[in-house]
Amino acid sequence: MENIEYTTDFWNYLNQLVDKNEIIIDRPKGTKHPRYSNMEYVVDYGYIKNTNSSDNNEIDVFRGSLDNKNIDTIICTTDIIKNDIEIKILIGCTEVEKKKIYNFLNNSKYMKAIIIERKEYKMEELIIRKAEMNDLEKVMNFYYELIDDMQNMEFKVLWQKDVYPTKQFIQNSIKNNELVIAIIDNTIIGSMVMNQNVAEGYSKVQWKIQAKNNEIIIIHALAVSAKHQKKGMAKKMVQYCMEYCKENNIKAIRLDVLNQNVPAHHLYTKMGFAYIDKIQLFYEDTGLTDFVLYELVL
Repeated sequence: MENIEYTTDFWNYLNQLVDKNEIIIDRPKGTKHPRYSNMEYVVDYGYIKNTNSSDNNEIDVFRGSLDNKNIDTIICTTDIIKNDIEIKILIGCTEVEKKKIYNFLNNSKYMKAIIIERKEYKMEELIIRKAEMNDLEKVMNFYYELIDDMQNMEFKVLWQKDVYPTKQFIQNSIKNNELVIAIIDNTIIGSMVMNQNVAEGYSKVQWKIQAKNNEIIIIHALAVSAKHQKKGMAKKMVQYCMEYCKENNIKAIRLDVLNQNVPAHHLYTKMGFAYIDKIQLFYEDTGLTDFVLYELVL
């Protein structure tokens, strides 16, 4: 509806409601549903004290594994036995947990649910695709501009022009059909490499799943332009990788993140990646330094 102005007031009020009232977890993860014994809670479930919902009880909450209490998702359910509609708040849930909650609530023939997620801005048309050789110069300019812009940001990327990523690396990645770009208005705003080239240290840690190199995908050089950061673009690129992996029977996505790269740690944790280990790896741009390894089992 074009004439309705979108604001964040609704979500801000939800955050205030949660912040000033106590959360009670009365059905921990693994508990059976009181009415449907075949349904088991996939995360902690409870309610917010001193609140009221449409069923004359307190407002229900699902509490996930993240420490972050900022609310970005609610679920609306309709129950034809209770003859009601309810709103349930998701707190600190990863993307994987949100999907499990959605499936859980839609597992009964008497109750169905939809997810409503916070929308911070009007999404511009985003295209994510494999890069072609005629994209080479645009991709290099994207990385050059990003490296310049990052010098003035809180987290300073350790990439250097023509050191990492090099033009040869980008060219080979395009040639091997491994480079993925995100485009808005014919401008590259994001880039990443998806391949099966593992760093030497990867073989020294205990991963969640046993898999051969041709059964995993490694994400390299994921970046979003300064202008489009904090808009969910990196998340959409990782989702592209996840879909690609599922279509090609890949067992897991693995990657490494600089120990001090807080935004990247937050992104991957929120999307359900598991912390594996912190080890030292050597790359041309960073030298020998600490990296955190993550894995998403598909």
